[in-house]
Amino acid sequence: MDQPKRPRHYAAEILALPTLEERRAAFRSVPEPMRARVEEYVRSEWAQRPFRNPKP
Repeated sequence: MDQPKRPRHYAAEILALPTLEERRAAFRSVPEPMRARVEEYVRSEWAQRPFRNPKP
């Protein structure tokens, strides 16, 4: 079965991209009804990243 992508899938793909330009382009390809949720997931992950693997 081919399931439609969920907002978390879009967010995971965006977070895996190496450059800001690529991330912005990928975000523009997200369907409009899902953009707010995808943005929420991406911003949340970026806010938490420094605490996931703190450097000594």
